Amino acid sequence: MNTSKNNSKIIGAVLSFLLIISMFSMTASAIKSMNDDRDPYTHTVLIEIGTAQWCGHCHPWNTFMYNTYNGGSYDFEYVMMIMQDFNYKNLNLNASNRMFIDYGITYVPTSYMDGNFQNIEGNEPTEFPGKIDTCGNRAVADINAEMILTWIADATFSVDISIQNNEISQYNGHIRAYVTEIVSRYDTSGGNPYNFGFLDYAFNQDITINPGEIYSDSATWNGNDHSDLFGNNFGDITKDNIKVILGVFDENDIYADETIAAEITNDKPNTPSTPSGSSNGNPDITLTFSTVGSDPNDDQLEYLWDWGNGDNSGWLGPYDSGYLAEAVNSWSEPGNYFITVKSRDSHGVESDWSDPLDISIVACGDANADDAVNVGDAVFVINYVFKDGPAPNPVCRADANGDGEVNVGDAVFLINYVFKGGDPPVNDCCSPSALKLLCGSKTGVSSTDDAIKSVEAAKDNADKKSLDSLEYILNILENL
Repeated sequence: MNTSKNNSKIIGAVLSFLLIISMFSMTASAIKSMNDDRDPYTHTVLIEIGTAQWCGHCHPWNTFMYNTYNGGSYDFEYVMMIMQDFNYKNLNLNASNRMFIDYGITYVPTSYMDGNFQNIEGNEPTEFPGKIDTCGNRAVADINAEMILTWIADATFSVDISIQNNEISQYNGHIRAYVTEIVSRYDTSGGNPYNFGFLDYAFNQDITINPGEIYSDSATWNGNDHSDLFGNNFGDITKDNIKVILGVFDENDIYADETIAAEITNDKPNTPSTPSGSSNGNPDITLTFSTVGSDPNDDQLEYLWDWGNGDNSGWLGPYDSGYLAEAVNSWSEPGNYFITVKSRDSHGVESDWSDPLDISIVACGDANADDAVNVGDAVFVINYVFKDGPAPNPVCRADANGDGEVNVGDAVFLINYVFKGGDPPVNDCCSPSALKLLCGSKTGVSSTDDAIKSVEAAKDNADKKSLDSLEYILNILENL
């Protein structure tokens, strides 16, 4: 197909298919990287190129743009908006909407520079230097953007952005973050892959930034959730072949004020190990827990501990990757709690939560776990020690006198507390130091005669129900 400028004209029938684009609410940014030998423009120029697989002139233009970009003489980023396949069938809805609805494209390739401040229709390398210099030297708003891409897993990555407004007035604009494949899955008419071929947006929305403030946002992009118009999703993307280009457009969404690009250089931290520490404890007794986390990029890590009761530690650290991290906590109420921990790297990217450590916080002396300390606990201890009854769970909760053993002495201790005004059970029977002594043994029984005397004395202050329990204990002791 011939034109006066060696361009290929787009078939008009494509206009009938276009749908109004549905913009999803995300935002993005990027770390600007500019080679030292590029011209000192006021900003990095953004070039959006409308193209199609069937287009004969698009093949040499793709080669020219890629070689020029890698040559480093001009400060720009570009994206190939591949609209149609080899059979003139629509390939990418968002690419077509951008080119047809926003720009009114009539020829392919057409390269739109900084929005539509300048454009080049066709394969015209000689027009490039003058037009990109015109764009690069134009006055733009004083804003700066940064972006970090982090690979998560399974064709999924996060995009974290920040845009600073250095102006003395409010900045109103529109951002587009173009997810591209460095080596595209789509070929040109010459049989070579496009470079920086557009897949979909990560961000496409209006922004407002007050003077001197920073706009920040984050989004997660999963290739499995995006597809071309033939239903082929992008779940096969690889982290080393993705580049995101962010364009920040002015208030009227016409000209670009800032452009940055980023590739995936960060990885999500590995999930920390299951917390280590005591699986038993007592109310208001501080316990220490540890974990080990690592980062694929060897970043330092901070850790957030979830104590299973609605409380957390806040972010603690930093710790070097692969090193032990510790935290302490106490619980005020008895109960079972699940402790988990996650990490985040120096870029703020978080790991998954660890597997849980189950911990039982128990009141000392409550041997039968009924949330009360009474004669029933003494009976439970006697049955466990002498009648092969069920063991306390955990055993340490029955160590009422805190001697590191569970025996008849604990039953006597409980009887004296309940009926004779004796000392209350200790408060740290399940602390790590106590557990070093306690091995669940039923040995070490104190004098049976002393136990019988204590039970006999307790009967003077017992009600009818408690008397029955004491008689039961007494009968067991007298028949040993």
